Amino acid sequence: MTWQGVSSATGKPVIADCGYGVGGGSTGHNAAWDDVNNLKARIADGIIAITQKNPNSSWGNTITTLRTQLAAQTIKSCGSVTTKFNLSISSVNRGNVTKNKEGTSFTKGTVVTLIAKASDGFKFENWTGDANGTNETLKVTMDSDKTIKANFTQLPANSFTVTLNTSGSGTVSKSPDQQSYSSGTQITITATPINGVSIFEGWNGDYTGSEKSVSISVTTNLNITAKFRDTLTADSIKIEAENFSQKNGANLVVEDNGDIKNIGYIENGYSTTYSFNVTKSGEYRIVFRVATANDNGSFDISVDNNSSGTISFSNTGSWTTYKNESLSTNLNLSAGNHTLVLNFKNALNVDYMVLKLVKANSVKERKKSILQHTFRVTPVKSGFFATLPDNHRFNLYSLYDCKGQKISSGEIKPGVSIIKFDNLTNNIWILWLEGFHGNSAVRTATVR
Repeated sequence: MTWQGVSSATGKPVIADCGYGVGGGSTGHNAAWDDVNNLKARIADGIIAITQKNPNSSWGNTITTLRTQLAAQTIKSCGSVTTKFNLSISSVNRGNVTKNKEGTSFTKGTVVTLIAKASDGFKFENWTGDANGTNETLKVTMDSDKTIKANFTQLPANSFTVTLNTSGSGTVSKSPDQQSYSSGTQITITATPINGVSIFEGWNGDYTGSEKSVSISVTTNLNITAKFRDTLTADSIKIEAENFSQKNGANLVVEDNGDIKNIGYIENGYSTTYSFNVTKSGEYRIVFRVATANDNGSFDISVDNNSSGTISFSNTGSWTTYKNESLSTNLNLSAGNHTLVLNFKNALNVDYMVLKLVKANSVKERKKSILQHTFRVTPVKSGFFATLPDNHRFNLYSLYDCKGQKISSGEIKPGVSIIKFDNLTNNIWILWLEGFHGNSAVRTATVR
């Protein structure tokens, strides 16, 4: 690769010939670059290469000396720039490894997800090499060349596996939770629907039945699916995690694993923002579907710039094992548009969130909401100002003259309680305020 190619690939400048900031100079050796302190200063500027157009006869020895003096720097002096790292994956015994990204060479910082799958009669044991752990799902950050091995072991004679799947919104579990069972072992499988979101309809596959929790005997390999039916009504709001309107976090990505599309590679300090519309005001329960291999996960929740609480959860078992967690307190939401922000404190994956109407506002409460959309105007010299009530839901204004011509319009930001209009002529002015979900109010102001 040429130096021009290196610069194009890395986005870093390349200084060639005999100098930095000296206009390129003519021919000849520039002794300034024999001083390691000058080189360190240029490294701090982001330079990836400095060469001499016509080095002197001792330049080779100077290079050796400079390399030694630069050994403590976090760069490679007088060498090539590595922009990609190689990933080598192998398996021992019967099993295979799949990854979510094609290829064997990845740019620095790329996160690759590996999933180990044992063949019949075998079980996944652990990861070795440049990774460790016993979870079948492994996330690898490419910050160096890596060689990773998935180890599988043969199950004992008369030993079998039980694989549980879900269809719809819900979770499944088995007790005891083991990779394999000796023939005749009694285990309990349990299906758990999401409260207010789904109901359990039954088991199918290698076991059929309608009881949520049932004891079965393992005498062969079993593959069983719990079927759930969503019960979301028109009053329920489901927000897919990947449908954010804004995100904060360079490594946060949308993952598509076939059955599930989620956001992942979340770090402390990351956030996502969502917009949603409520058609019926009332009290809502919010449920999140999350997965994490870490302990003590949590994130803060705010709605319309107001803190709504913190949701906490423990290790779900793996990065692909999802469980449902609800906020401990319900949200009081008025009809109209709202903004939801999740501020993450730990690494996790999020599939979706559901807002379920628990209790609709009464007629009295709805009338109160309507009253909150009244306002008053106060004329002053060459203008007037409008005073808005507390907790109003206005978000737009339009000002008209007495002939019905619109003079100005704009947005009413949250928290604004007074709107001022100056430099108006003597006239009758009409102020139209609009709120969420079609609410509106009109007042006139006479300027003399």
